[in-house]
Amino acid sequence: MVSTRRIITKSILVAVLVLLSQTSLATGSFDLQPIEIKHLKQVRINVASEGVNRINFDNFVVTKLIGNIAGATYVLSDQGSDLFIAPKVSAPKKIAFSALLVTGDIIDFSLNVVKSETPYLVKLKFPSDISGSKKSEAVLMIEAMRCGKRGKYYVQKSLKKVNIPWNVDIKGEAQNSYRFKNLQGTVLTLENTNRSRSLEITANKLKESFNKVAAIYIEQSLLPPKGKTKAYIVFKEPLI
Repeated sequence: MVSTRRIITKSILVAVLVLLSQTSLATGSFDLQPIEIKHLKQVRINVASEGVNRINFDNFVVTKLIGNIAGATYVLSDQGSDLFIAPKVSAPKKIAFSALLVTGDIIDFSLNVVKSETPYLVKLKFPSDISGSKKSEAVLMIEAMRCGKRGKYYVQKSLKKVNIPWNVDIKGEAQNSYRFKNLQGTVLTLENTNRSRSLEITANKLKESFNKVAAIYIEQSLLPPKGKTKAYIVFKEPLI
């Protein structure tokens, strides 16, 4: 559908969790049906005409929906990694749209609306054995920072405080800086300094604190009192 755009769905394993009945929905039981998506192919899935379906994007964050979004009601979770879909059209109809990720990558979807009251849960999985050429440079840099790998990256050790303006209870500290071409990555340690209240750190909220963010990965979104987590942020800079 979109031959000129970078599509992260080159080799994505999609686990389609089809809930068997209203009873199974309540109890959380499901069947697992893995579907392999090939390069430049849409993610083709079924959605229930009378249910609120969900697509989970693993640790990746959706920033924008593009295409025929009038065919359904879409709600993104606060974290941006879950998309809830309630079709407005009756079965059998198809809905095509694309999801833009915070990495800049695009996933194209073709939804087949089927007559059902049982919602479909679709979980996108990004396997660790996908070759490096099939991932964006921003995602590869995040993986290198998480593993502490240098490789092609110019790495500088640093230790400086980072202001998190949207929540004064969160203390940020930058530890290392990674560089490759026009990308710069930073490893942040984030601490909840509140002694009595848990705090949630989402990619969308963290993005508001910085400019030119290409990708974000947070190890733990919900921080207990005095809890810590690491966040990996990649910035895109103009090529000189």
